[in-house]
Amino acid sequence: MAVLTLAPMLLLLLCLLRGVKKTAAVGGMMSQGIEFNRLMLEMRAMQTDAMARSKPVTAAPEVGAPSFSDMLGQAVNKVNETQQASNQLATAFEMGQGGIDLTEVMIASQKASVSFQAMTQVRNKLVQAYQDIMQMPV
Repeated sequence: MAVLTLAPMLLLLLCLLRGVKKTAAVGGMMSQGIEFNRLMLEMRAMQTDAMARSKPVTAAPEVGAPSFSDMLGQAVNKVNETQQASNQLATAFEMGQGGIDLTEVMIASQKASVSFQAMTQVRNKLVQAYQDIMQMPV
């Protein structure tokens, strides 16, 4: 379907939707052009009004929800606490304090090691993601 035949059909559709009657055959093309231009101006005005009324979508943080930086800080603190507890347990075992078994010391040491390795991997992934974002073309 050619563009020339599409424009009068669009005009007719717009006229029907807006309740405007199509003009008579005499001088119809001139009237259609004027009506079409008027309708296009009205549509642009409505579009401008709709865009002015629409508010930008912003992500509102949930009340009481921790931020990413808070969660990351808590994870780092937990890893630090795990390592300190492991070191204290190892020191107590080396001093010969009673009730501390070698298996407990080794398990605490492995927990601290695994948590530190996991934190290191998370850090590496965050750095890689940051670098990928910074290298994206704008």
